[in-house]
Amino acid sequence: MANFSTRIKPPVGLKPVNICRRFSPDSCYNETSFQSI
Repeated sequence: MANFSTRIKPPVGLKPVNICRRFSPDSCYNETSFQSI
């Protein structure tokens, strides 16, 4: 399963996930965490 952070749109087969769920709120930038669905 792919699991990475990026500022681009999610590739096909991936869904955007709030990185705040994995990291502290202080790490909440404009980045979006993607992981395979």
